[in-house]
Amino acid sequence: MKDFFDRSKFSFSRYDSYYNSINAKGAFYLTVNTFFVGLTITGLNWTQNRYNITELTAFFICIFLFSCFVAIITTLLAINPFLRSGETYGKAKSILYYGSVAEFSCFDFKNRFESISEEDLKEDITTQLHILACGLKRKYKLLSISGTLIIAEFILLLPILLMLIINKK
Repeated sequence: MKDFFDRSKFSFSRYDSYYNSINAKGAFYLTVNTFFVGLTITGLNWTQNRYNITELTAFFICIFLFSCFVAIITTLLAINPFLRSGETYGKAKSILYYGSVAEFSCFDFKNRFESISEEDLKEDITTQLHILACGLKRKYKLLSISGTLIIAEFILLLPILLMLIINKK
């Protein structure tokens, strides 16, 4: 039994560090995209005074900004809190998930916590681990989309800069 709880503790710890990693990467992705959007919007007037903006250049700038906004949205979705509990699987309220714990009265929670059988506790733990893993998978998928869009943004910068240099006034 001790082995089960050690493995569970290890898994919860790993998942927690993965969630922290998602938030750190998300903050970085938001910073990059916010910088790109701000630079593009504020630099547009300066650029129009020094360069002839062709329709093709404007098209690439629009795609660039669209990519930034989609990356911002997917990043925000990725760093949004994951709020599922075991109840979505038809299970009883969890004594581990804070949302479920908050729905108990203090008295009911104390009774449930003290009286839960070892088998029910194991069931609750494994359900919570599975739900956390599902949340991580979703968050990493969204973050992967954001990362791919940021790479696309850097690639889009090259033709935009080349077209601006070629069309200097």
